[in-house]
Amino acid sequence: MTTAEFIIALFYRIDNQMHAVPKHPQAALYPSEVVTSTIRSFISTSARRIKMFKEHERIVLITDVLEEGLVAGDVGTIVHTHPRGEAFVVEFMTLDGHTAAITTVLPSQARLVTDKDITHARMMTMTD
Repeated sequence: MTTAEFIIALFYRIDNQMHAVPKHPQAALYPSEVVTSTIRSFISTSARRIKMFKEHERIVLITDVLEEGLVAGDVGTIVHTHPRGEAFVVEFMTLDGHTAAITTVLPSQARLVTDKDITHARMMTMTD
């Protein structure tokens, strides 16, 4: 099943499940239209977010990855992207050039570095 076929089938199921839910007199859309519109928007936003990460780009964590000793704000370099961009492998380095951690990061856990970012030093507890 292709992505388009899956989306069409999903929207069809939503319409069938919600066909008896009445539209509010002041509403512009039926409830099923609200649900499918929200899903369509989420899919579109997710697709744009996935496409923006590429190998060798620098990212900033926006969530902690405590099992690796990493915290939001840490900067790393993407060394590998998984198929369809569902995740990527990021190398985090100390300021003297040693690898501090290599871990898999989800797109929802990071953002690209911008020209407004500045590096901030912190002490890291190294794990073996």
